[in-house]
Amino acid sequence: MVVRFASGVALWLVGSSLLVSSCGDSQPGSSAHTSSGGAPNGNGGTSGGHAPSGGGGSVATGGASERGGASSGGLNATGGTQESGGSGGSETPGSAGAPGGAGSDTPSAEHCTPGEPIRTYPSEVVTPCYGDVFRHRLPNASEVQLEDFELATPAAAGERFAVSVRHLGKGPFAVELWGAHEECGVAEELLWWGPMVEGIQCGEFVPSDTYSHLLYVYRKLRNESYSFSSPELGLCNGGRCPAGAEGEGREPGVAPAGAPLVVRATLANTHRRAFDLELGIYGRMVLLHRDGKQPKGTPNAIHGGFFRMPPDDRFGDAWYCIGDGSSLVQSAENDTFEVALRNITRLPSCSPRTGTLSVRIGLDDIVLTSSFDDLGSPNPFTVEQSCNGTSCAFLFQDRETTESKHWLYLTPSESVGSYFMPTKTPTTIANALLFHQATQDGAVAISCAESGSITYDPAAESRIELDAMSERFACPGEPLAEDVLEFSTIEP
Repeated sequence: MVVRFASGVALWLVGSSLLVSSCGDSQPGSSAHTSSGGAPNGNGGTSGGHAPSGGGGSVATGGASERGGASSGGLNATGGTQESGGSGGSETPGSAGAPGGAGSDTPSAEHCTPGEPIRTYPSEVVTPCYGDVFRHRLPNASEVQLEDFELATPAAAGERFAVSVRHLGKGPFAVELWGAHEECGVAEELLWWGPMVEGIQCGEFVPSDTYSHLLYVYRKLRNESYSFSSPELGLCNGGRCPAGAEGEGREPGVAPAGAPLVVRATLANTHRRAFDLELGIYGRMVLLHRDGKQPKGTPNAIHGGFFRMPPDDRFGDAWYCIGDGSSLVQSAENDTFEVALRNITRLPSCSPRTGTLSVRIGLDDIVLTSSFDDLGSPNPFTVEQSCNGTSCAFLFQDRETTESKHWLYLTPSESVGSYFMPTKTPTTIANALLFHQATQDGAVAISCAESGSITYDPAAESRIELDAMSERFACPGEPLAEDVLEFSTIEP
């Protein structure tokens, strides 16, 4: 068991001994970790390669992630962020409710049956999943922490299974169960989800495949302090929840909708007629509006733009166009947003032609030349040049008018490092996408490429060479059967 205080010190109660650790440290012999700062995952680590697509094609593989780190927290730990600070205990306000018809969101009085509750520490059943959280292929993976439950008898396809967990305290999470074929493996299928509650939480599901492992995932919904432990669980093959099932479980032919989408977001750049958001790891969204920004709490009407969600998320496999009828509301209290996208279309696959683009970025100047006559700028300057492994984002504006903008997104074939640790070596580019807006209210012209090179050295000189660029095209793209996306954001 772990007790967390708002100062960020954790007291680990193991038998009769007492261990004290600060946020982010783990103790020998304990299956628990704590996270520090705003994210539930540590920084560092290496990704097995979820590089975003730079063009309209598929997600590139391979390469290193400068983020990733260890997933943390779980059944025997407080996973806590300590962003609220202060003294005394942690906050444990109510969680968001489950969808209508998805079962009760109040704690059950009993564990699932048949079977006896299992102690989670020490345990041969429960294993914390450390390392690169993206290897599980979970959606919105930067906001999760997880544990593995090994099943003595696999959960069989088409057979009902019940799981119950006792929470002492709770946190700002939705909890999910995913089927996996190996310990801390790939999340193959969402089996159940519900808002985290204090006490015994019991859910039922019917998998479509047979799984030897279950991933128990905590998905963060809000930034606030929290404290909880989970000393026991029930794993009931062919079982039931005696007091009634909670949350939303998979039933034959009916998949659960899943938790509300909450993405970690920051304003990457400030524009008079655009919101430019970084979303989680590798996600990016530029929302265009014709009117001035509305006061906080008032919807901004969005008439266009472009975006790509993080890998393994819906809309994370390519770049997409944003259509009319979309909106964004900035919170009156902080820099969080409610985003509703409508009439989404997909950018087409890249068709290389004969266009070229050359950019040399020095400390004091920038030279941007292109075979496209209107892409050149007489006096450009660099607003952004950021690379993170196999994902790079650049923004160039005209120094005099600031209206002419070039958003350039690249996917190097290998890691080019990060802003503070660049590789400084020429690296081939797998794909690239260039968005050019000549005036702040003008249409956006798009071009793509699937070859070129980058030498990334922001402290001295960076060079980009693109060849075989496509002819210019514009939104909208290819129509989609499901063309709506809604989500909210939390601060980093």
